[in-house]
Amino acid sequence: MDRLLVYPMPGVRFTTPGQNLPYGFAIRPDHPIRDVQGCEFTSPTQLLCASDDPDGSLYGITKPLLQLDLSGPLGGSDVTAHVSALGQLPLQSSCTGTFESRALTTTCGTARCG
Repeated sequence: MDRLLVYPMPGVRFTTPGQNLPYGFAIRPDHPIRDVQGCEFTSPTQLLCASDDPDGSLYGITKPLLQLDLSGPLGGSDVTAHVSALGQLPLQSSCTGTFESRALTTTCGTARCG
């Protein structure tokens, strides 16, 4: 993916019930990203994002934790972002099988828990 689409959060900005949220703007990373499951702001210009990327060809690791350093705070127009892979998300569970990244955690994907 070459962008993250940003929409206003319902309740924070007026939206018409039953209508699609209006497009806000995009965050355009300087490196492709894949299978982003969720992001958290750590500052007005930095996001941490969990990727469920099972391939590992983009950053040399599967299921990376990505840091996006934005060119400026969000303000209604597109911003660029420098992407860094901080490492693999923890893959620890009492379950066996594969893992799936969700938000900034990993859970059992195709797995059995005893």
